[in-house]
Amino acid sequence: MAESLESVAIVKPVKPVKPLETLETLTSQAAEVIVAAQMVAKSNNEAVQRARIAAVPAIEEWEARVGGRTFYMREIEPPVIPLSPRVNQVFESEESKNAALASWLASESLRNHEFRQLSFSATVYDRAVSEIVWRDASGHPFKILSNVDFNYLSGIGRIHTKTVSSTPKIKTREPTIIHTHWTTFLFVSNIDSEKEQRMVNKAKELGIAYTPKKRPELAVFDSKQIEYIVLDDPDFPAPKALYEEMDFILEYYRDHEAALKVAFQRREALSAAYTAWEKANPPPAPKDVIVNFWKIR
Repeated sequence: MAESLESVAIVKPVKPVKPLETLETLTSQAAEVIVAAQMVAKSNNEAVQRARIAAVPAIEEWEARVGGRTFYMREIEPPVIPLSPRVNQVFESEESKNAALASWLASESLRNHEFRQLSFSATVYDRAVSEIVWRDASGHPFKILSNVDFNYLSGIGRIHTKTVSSTPKIKTREPTIIHTHWTTFLFVSNIDSEKEQRMVNKAKELGIAYTPKKRPELAVFDSKQIEYIVLDDPDFPAPKALYEEMDFILEYYRDHEAALKVAFQRREALSAAYTAWEKANPPPAPKDVIVNFWKIR
């Protein structure tokens, strides 16, 4: 089955409710200070939690030595946990439960809100070309190429946008604002062409067959502007939702490119600092474990 290239234009951007917070880049020294402080806070928090657990009076306790550390098993009184009023709500039937759910979803607080999920994976070649896999509701994959480095989009999480649905006919009436809440799941991997070639050479020395992952050519893009290309499959035409989601995420990138790049740089700096901290601070011997439990009566 042959694949052809279909160029897709970027449309009018969707503006977020508030601009993405712009942070400063992190030096390696600053990242090391942050990570060291986080590790101290983590250690202190663990000590506080351990003391809190050990302070609960025990009805009975015993210990066992397992794997080089001691497990302290402590039976305690069941804690009193107040139930939420909703927990005690009893529905007469499945129909009444569904009706209550429908009523809640149609309530004023959610009337002008929609919730959408944006999920795809991306392989970035040499930090220059991204190969994206987008799947429809049935799980069928569609392949997309973009000249945007999708590493910068990997840490977004949630995006909240608002749009005016239509202009009201009555001038005194306020326009309807539609809030869209996006939850993003992006899985990114990276391919370095030089490393791929080294693996080819090493495999050849060992007499092992290895097929390198080939980077798509930048020449497929018309310009240095933000673009994406859907690899057309005549048996599975790309659905409208694919274009909506790709337009949206790339418009978001365009409007916040500088801030996204700074956020990525900070994540990379902190990751490197954490790796260095782990190397300089090998894990101590396993600590003893305190286990509080209670019987269900």
